[in-house]
Amino acid sequence: MSIKMSVKVQDQLQASINLLRERAEVLVEKVEAFNTALDTERAEVNEAVVEYNKALEDAKSLIEELHSDMESEYDDKSERWQESENGELAREWIDELENIDLDTLSEYESNPLLEPDTGHADALEALPTGPQ
Repeated sequence: MSIKMSVKVQDQLQASINLLRERAEVLVEKVEAFNTALDTERAEVNEAVVEYNKALEDAKSLIEELHSDMESEYDDKSERWQESENGELAREWIDELENIDLDTLSEYESNPLLEPDTGHADALEALPTGPQ
């Protein structure tokens, strides 16, 4: 007599396979729905990023113009004034204007959930019922 799966175990295994297939179908549907919602939300977020960057560019232009004007005004002052406490404070402020980080934001990339590998039911179903 050879060893093999009992009919009871084969029935339990088939029930597990059927349940895995049902759950895999639901899981794939949920992943697809999530990715669709993610794409929709990402588009809205990226629109907001574009609008934010427009406002940032306006602020950046203002600061660049202010920096240029203040740099010219500083350069027009005497060397004595530039070396004074007020001149040093002005220089620090002008440098701050020049070095402020106003880099635009990047739009968000698409990183959807990958469809899960739900081939477990197929692997279980392919098991022989005993040695071959």
